[in-house]
Amino acid sequence: MESIFEEDLYVTAYNTDSNGWLNIYSLFNFLQEAGGNHAKKLGVGFNSMQTEGVFWALSRIKVIINALPKWGDTIHLQTWPKGVDKLFFMRDFILTDKNSQPIITATSAWIVVDVNKRRPLKPQTIDYSMPDNHGKFAIREIPGKLTSPTTTPSFRYERNVSINEIDVNQHVNNAHYVQWLMDCFDLSYVSSHQLASIQINYLEEMKYGDKISIFTATNDVSSNQFYIEGTKASDHSKAFQALTEWKKLD
Repeated sequence: MESIFEEDLYVTAYNTDSNGWLNIYSLFNFLQEAGGNHAKKLGVGFNSMQTEGVFWALSRIKVIINALPKWGDTIHLQTWPKGVDKLFFMRDFILTDKNSQPIITATSAWIVVDVNKRRPLKPQTIDYSMPDNHGKFAIREIPGKLTSPTTTPSFRYERNVSINEIDVNQHVNNAHYVQWLMDCFDLSYVSSHQLASIQINYLEEMKYGDKISIFTATNDVSSNQFYIEGTKASDHSKAFQALTEWKKLD
């Protein structure tokens, strides 16, 4: 059983942002794809899960960014499962540069969802034998719940879920939420700042035709930490919460 999955990734022009760095949407796609490839090797990939009427869904993820690779860079990615915490199957990631220095670390919490009931299954009811890599971690903490800040979040924009955002599980793919929250920042801000960390908690499925309202807040106008949430326009339930922290560029 291959306890750790590794691969090299090349940063193409279409993976980059306005600064020429790896954009956060592509980063999340890299992580998702690597996790899926490893799951396949472990016998719990998409096709195997489909035969059992279940699928993997990302519930929470925290990413810490020391540096972003640029267009033309090759980076090395490692990922591994690290056991179970309550409902969550945990998986960590490390991305290193050409000098083998860690530049991005991430920890993620996944659930197994029943295709028909659209409800998570308890890990103890599932017969999946996977390495837990006890003691190996990229980020030691388990991504916890996020709470709204003391200031009332301000409305930013509203949009309908498009067909291009729906994946094979018939809901919005996790990486598209990143696009939604990044659209809260203007070009001047992202040109002078780089994302230092991001946590996203996925609370409800979003499906084709749903409308989502995006809100942001910060406790301090001079702070580079922003809370972002998306609510379903139909019932005002929270679809996701996120916390981002930025560092000012020299």
